[in-house]
Amino acid sequence: MRLSLWICLALSIAPCGLLQANPLPLASNLDGPVVVPDSAVDAWIDVGAEATYPEVRNRPFTSLAGKGMSLGLHTGAVWIRFRLEGRIADARWLLSFSHPLFDELDIYIGDGHEFHTGRGRPFSTRPYADPGFVVPVEIAQGQVLEVYVRARSGDSIKFPVSLWKPEAFYQSASELRLIAGLYYGGILIILLYNFLLWTSLRERVYLVYSAYLFSIIVFVASLSGIINLAGLGSVPYLSERSVPIGMSFSLFFLNLFVLDFLDPGRYSQRALKINRIFTFLCLALLPTSFIPQYLWSVLAGMLLTVAYVPVLLWTAIKGVRHGFRPARIFLIAWSVLLFSVILFACTVPGWLPSNMATEMAIPVGLVIQVVLLSLGLADRIRELNDSLHKEQADLEASGQALRQMLGDASATAAELQDLSQKQSALVDQLSNMSSDQATASEEVAASIESIAAVTDRIHGSMESQSQAGVEMQRKVANLRSAHEGLLNQAQSSTASVEEMKEVFDQVQRNLSILQNHIAEIEQGGQSISGLVKVIGDITEKVNMLSLNASIEAARAGDLGRGFAVVADEVGKLAEQTGGRSREISQRVDQMQRSIDAGSHSAASTGEFVRRLADDIEKVRRSLHTMGESVEKQHSVVDELDRHAGDLNERSREIAVETADQVVSMREGKDTVHRISEMAGTLNATNQDLNDISLRLRERAESLAEAMKSR
Repeated sequence: MRLSLWICLALSIAPCGLLQANPLPLASNLDGPVVVPDSAVDAWIDVGAEATYPEVRNRPFTSLAGKGMSLGLHTGAVWIRFRLEGRIADARWLLSFSHPLFDELDIYIGDGHEFHTGRGRPFSTRPYADPGFVVPVEIAQGQVLEVYVRARSGDSIKFPVSLWKPEAFYQSASELRLIAGLYYGGILIILLYNFLLWTSLRERVYLVYSAYLFSIIVFVASLSGIINLAGLGSVPYLSERSVPIGMSFSLFFLNLFVLDFLDPGRYSQRALKINRIFTFLCLALLPTSFIPQYLWSVLAGMLLTVAYVPVLLWTAIKGVRHGFRPARIFLIAWSVLLFSVILFACTVPGWLPSNMATEMAIPVGLVIQVVLLSLGLADRIRELNDSLHKEQADLEASGQALRQMLGDASATAAELQDLSQKQSALVDQLSNMSSDQATASEEVAASIESIAAVTDRIHGSMESQSQAGVEMQRKVANLRSAHEGLLNQAQSSTASVEEMKEVFDQVQRNLSILQNHIAEIEQGGQSISGLVKVIGDITEKVNMLSLNASIEAARAGDLGRGFAVVADEVGKLAEQTGGRSREISQRVDQMQRSIDAGSHSAASTGEFVRRLADDIEKVRRSLHTMGESVEKQHSVVDELDRHAGDLNERSREIAVETADQVVSMREGKDTVHRISEMAGTLNATNQDLNDISLRLRERAESLAEAMKSR
């Protein structure tokens, strides 16, 4: 805005008036354009953009002689006027305004023809399909036509005006379109090439670079006006904003490309943060392209570009200092392009004149930049190939190590298979031993039950014998009471002696039965001792097998850990079985001692009974001489009473011992049952151990087959 005010002030104080510049003569035999020079052009700035053509004709225009045809940025309208003089008979000419960035372009020709066109108007308002604006003019020989032109634009306003003969114009337009086709086609080929690289390598830098090239194509095509020929001219709103939109996208993808290609985070976190800030600013620039006065978006883009140039160069220099090879090519490429952009940007406010060099600065710089960056990306591919070869070598080394590991695994599988076979054999032996132990335990239980039954019968006999002793003592007492009347009751005494004889006969028979039972108990005790010894032998064998199984499990390592736990449990069961066997052996020894004591007692009792029988026989014989030996009979009766008391006492002792023996037998029976249950548990554990061995063998065989298939 300040620039336009300064221009208005300069024009207002300059010499002005209704005098016009000399007309531009249109000579004959021209194959090229007739350029309207600044000396032939007068200008006036309509700040409010409200003046009409009749009003402008009376305005004081100022000559542009020596000032150039670039009037910079304006929010209002710029009017120019010039005169044309026809000097050939052929009156057909094409008036070309090659600057394509006019939003509104109104052309008033002195013969009454008017043309109203521009980017902000439909494309159909253009008489000719051209990147710039071309209108027909007919000037007869000797005729002078006055031309007024009104222009408005959110971009820079320039007036490169020329006149062409139609044939020369068409030929030049064809050549320019061919060159533009080659130019944009080459960039498009590079774009597609990088896009294909992205689809193959999946590295974002190629996709970002492809997007950057596309946005540059849009930006350059907008600057040259070709984008309007591609169809955007049918959308006036987007057509007049194509330059700031293309600039915003170009700057945004440029920042992304710098972040991906240079990767400043590897060598400078500060450079990374600054580039990210500019990336956000470039993205925020895009919405400003759609405000009504998008001139401010163009100015902001120019300032952002100028501000980002040193940051970009600083980032590239840091990459070069840290030995990042692609940064060198990047620095050269972007230096050339940015110099071209700055050169072109200086023509927008009129700091540099608009000519072929400044107009083609960006396209030429872009071509150089694309070529150099292609070399940089090729160098990046070379680095990727080197990295790929290195990774391939590492992969081969890893494969060799893997093959060695597979060989070790095969050997381990074979060893595990052998260990599983040995483990299965041990499990079979343990199962057989546990079965034998269970059978022996059942036999011991049956024997103990039989001995317990016999002991119960002995206990019953001792109770009966004790009752018989009590009865004998009672009869001896009767015998003593009847001793005084023995002489008078000889017959009664004889009967009593006979009864006593019967009693002692019964006692003698009971003693014989008792001795037979005691003999049976001795045989059962000996059988139990033999079975307990067999159980002890089996327990020692189980303990030895458990020790062997633990050793084999330790050799198997982690795979035999479960087997080691089972082997340890088998060992504990074997120790418990051995403890129970020793307890049974102690019980059996105690029973044997009790039986021996009972046997001696029975033998003594038998001896006593035989002696009593002899005494009774003597008493019977002495009854005939009772009268002669009363005192002797009295002593015999006393002795009989004493023997009867001893018999009764011995019977009680045997009864008590048999009762203790019955309790011991029951405890032994319970112990044998527990041993039988432990044998069943051991058998079940052996089955589980066998299942583990089978699974271990299957895993070892599967591992061996897998190693073979490898």
